[in-house]
Amino acid sequence: MKIPLLFTAFLVLSSTAFAIPDSFGGFFINPAGARLEDVANRKATWEPNGELKGKWGLWKESDNHDTSLEIQRLEMRAIVFGVEAKQVTVHKRDNRNVRFEIHYPASEQNPGRTTRQVLANIRAWSGADLSPQNPAIAFENLEVSIGRLSDGGLQVFLEPRNS
Repeated sequence: MKIPLLFTAFLVLSSTAFAIPDSFGGFFINPAGARLEDVANRKATWEPNGELKGKWGLWKESDNHDTSLEIQRLEMRAIVFGVEAKQVTVHKRDNRNVRFEIHYPASEQNPGRTTRQVLANIRAWSGADLSPQNPAIAFENLEVSIGRLSDGGLQVFLEPRNS
């Protein structure tokens, strides 16, 4: 009698375990084991053949005229600096990562909200004040800078810091 009862309990518990949503499922943090901003802050990321986990695909912008530059786009969702990014790209030259670009869309309901949230999270992460008046900071192994997208959204650039 104990065996069927244990087996039934196992089936019930295992089936409910599959129903629990994985809050990071499908996001960059799952395969990388770290947040994108922390991966970018590692020196190894910027070394020749620096490995990037996650699903990256070759992507060319129509206005990219630099044939020595390869652009790859992250083909999975990513939360960077605590906010879901619309697009994440990595720029590579000679098998070396040279820059990450993170695009955040403008909030239609509350213009400026996304920008304020991302900048506050960068401040909490780095301890430095990044703003439209101070659009670039150096933090550990990174140069972090911001720009404005044509739709009013925010663009964040992560590049290796020249020590």
